[in-house]
Amino acid sequence: TNWDQSPDALGRYELDHFNNWAQVCVTLERNPNLTVVVDTTCTPYVDCLGDIYGSAQLDCMGDCGGTRLIGDLDLDGQQDLVDVNQYVTGIIGNDITPMPCTDIDADGEITVSDAAYMAFCNYWNTYNHVPDSNAVHDHCNFPFIEIVNPFDSVTFTIGDVDYGSGYLDVHIKNPNKKLVGYELVLSGVQITGVDNLYDPVNYPITPAFEFGGGHLIGLSDVDSLIGKNTAFTPLCRVHFINPQSLICIDEVVDVVNENYMNSTTFLQDPCVTVTGLTEEAMALGVRVFPNPFRDETVLVYPQEFGTRVDVELLDLQGRVLRFLPGTPEGRVRIARGELSGGTYFYRLAGALRLTGRVVIE
Repeated sequence: TNWDQSPDALGRYELDHFNNWAQVCVTLERNPNLTVVVDTTCTPYVDCLGDIYGSAQLDCMGDCGGTRLIGDLDLDGQQDLVDVNQYVTGIIGNDITPMPCTDIDADGEITVSDAAYMAFCNYWNTYNHVPDSNAVHDHCNFPFIEIVNPFDSVTFTIGDVDYGSGYLDVHIKNPNKKLVGYELVLSGVQITGVDNLYDPVNYPITPAFEFGGGHLIGLSDVDSLIGKNTAFTPLCRVHFINPQSLICIDEVVDVVNENYMNSTTFLQDPCVTVTGLTEEAMALGVRVFPNPFRDETVLVYPQEFGTRVDVELLDLQGRVLRFLPGTPEGRVRIARGELSGGTYFYRLAGALRLTGRVVIE
């Protein structure tokens, strides 16, 4: 009993182990005489060091009696917040190779799930101490087995998009479970920043992201959660440059719920297309023709919105290239001039505020 010399539930260690039975072999069979036969050839347990009834085990590197801990990325002998942060940055940079010492949930991939498990471990290491608790826990006894909950659905969609300001909002719907973290991959943009739009009191995080890429992670490293949401709720704002004609939430890598299981994920309307006119602009009577154009195009807008509507022409980085004052008749000419072929944005400011796209051939 207690072959690995663990503490009891109160954190107390045995002073010695001499009173422990080492091993017993039992043969269960049925015979006419109902007799009990003692097995005298019971081979004793031998640990990896060759000691009979020894407690030595292989660590994650395969070393007998080794001290390497699963998830200890900085090799300091601790499973702590430093490792949590290294998981997040390593996942974003694709710098961690799945191995027995790094793949905490043993699924062959390094994702936000592994980082979440390490955050869970660090939380218990930090706060599970006397007198508040007994200082004994098993939340760092890795590996854990990945569990995907088929009854916990999480759906992502693209909410508000502002091409002129260079951002889009990701919305989330999670009616079944509260959430610890998420990992997404976007396409069609180069990310320059990500803001947390969820309640900063209940979920105080700073999302991590791949600068110039499309990879982002949101993870709580304390005991905070994204609450249940039965309708789409703003989750994060992604700032970007160089948008392509099609922008998408390309992949939901993993979502970790409050039970540290993986949610079943879905995408709804995950893409937006950069068009010359939004539905809102069309409904308000804004027109651009021709578009695409070679030498000149005309932007027309109704006058009932006020006495002045000015137009700005921007490049894909959101830099203002030209300021075009509005006219009484609601017609602004945009000449090509020195502009090279490509995609540009126009932004209406003043009594009417809208953003759209123009293309120079």
